[in-house]
Amino acid sequence: MLLFRPHLYAVASPEYIAEHGKLESLAEPGNNCLIDHHYNEKGISAQHIHWHDLVSTPQIDPEIPYIVLPDEHQSFNAAIQGRGIALVPNYLMEEELKTGKIEYANPEPVPGRFSYYFVSPEDVRPSNALLDFRDWLVASFEKYRFEEGKTPPGMTG
Repeated sequence: MLLFRPHLYAVASPEYIAEHGKLESLAEPGNNCLIDHHYNEKGISAQHIHWHDLVSTPQIDPEIPYIVLPDEHQSFNAAIQGRGIALVPNYLMEEELKTGKIEYANPEPVPGRFSYYFVSPEDVRPSNALLDFRDWLVASFEKYRFEEGKTPPGMTG
């Protein structure tokens, strides 16, 4: 059963956005400092969306500041600290949006490359406890489900 498919958003601190403005397009980031992350585990990095996947030129202009950090949590924290614009999954940024630590640099959602599922063995009759757990998971992840045309959480005006 599908729980949700993450969507990423370009986010930055309010101070960074006040100084540099919002992105009109994810494909054309201008001279904004872009923050990315990579994973040391073989193959895992290919599962995640990076700025290189979105920018319209074959590679990011070497004149544009570009920071690569070890994981999405560190890139998110760098964005909160005002170092640039990071691509952050919707499930990571809820509290920071509510408290105003970050803002959308662009409201365009970027579908993640993978989804989260609840799975159980097909040949085992599920217990009531397992079904209750499944239902709890589904309800817990409902707020992260992306709906086409829906305003991103915390997006104003």
